[in-house]
Amino acid sequence: EKELELNADSLKHLFSDSLDEILLFIDTDGFLTCDVKDLEIKQVGDKFKLKGILLGDHYKNYETNGDIKAVTHYQMKIEESDEGWFTQAVLDV
Repeated sequence: EKELELNADSLKHLFSDSLDEILLFIDTDGFLTCDVKDLEIKQVGDKFKLKGILLGDHYKNYETNGDIKAVTHYQMKIEESDEGWFTQAVLDV
């Protein structure tokens, strides 16, 4: 488990920053995220806050091919509909 707590000026930046943090956990600790529990996202004034607990395992327990270099903002989407939220991110590999 890893705790994740971030602040950003927009939902798009919060999404990007959270993906960057997940990549950092892979690079520094070998931690692969598989799920999130107790996820809270809220707007406080003009800022957005995210808090949650990442669940996962060490990457050595899996066969992997290549690395993710970075999260890009190209075609990044965050959309809310009657069915819930849709997010999309393009990763540089």
